[in-house]
Parts: sequence; structure tokens; C-alpha cells
Amino acid sequence: VHSAQPLDVHAAIDSAHTAYTSGKWSKLDIRDRCEVLLNASHLLKQHLSELALLESLQTGRPIREMEAQLQRLPDWFEYYAALIRTHEGR
Repeated sequence: VHSAQPLDVHAAIDSAHTAYTSGKWSKLDIRDRCEVLLNASHLLKQHLSELALLESLQTGRPIREMEAQLQRLPDWFEYYAALIRTHEGR
């Protein structure tokens, strides 16, 4: 993000590393992981136009282009939720 300061970047990296090494996600029940991904998809769909506007302002790309690109993003969260369900118990 253009407005992020070096301390913001380091804080984000530290937070991601802590989440990764803590097992908070990897030890989460498969059904709960699936629910998190589906909730993320739902929220993305609800706020797609806002996200497209923000991304357009950030990058200078046309809003129509950003809407088209971001429109598929919720599908990926649903796809990975389906993969989790498919591999349950393996």
C-alpha cells in the first residue's frame, strides 16, 4: 500500500508470521476454516464496488477494469472452501 510506512509493513509481516507459526489456522477445525473462507467471499461480494473504487484510486486504473478483475475474487475463496471440504479427513 502506497501510504504504508516501513513500521506498518514490518507490523504486518510480524502479524502474519505469528499467525502462521501459532497454528491458529492450521489447527482450526476444517469446518471452521471453510466457514471463514465462505464468510470472506460473502463480505467481498457485499463490498466489491467499494473495493474496486479504492483500488482504482490507488492504482489509477479505470473503475470498470477494477470491477471486472475483483469480481472473480470471491470465487477463489469459495473454490478453496470447496477444496477443504473435499479433503476433509485426509
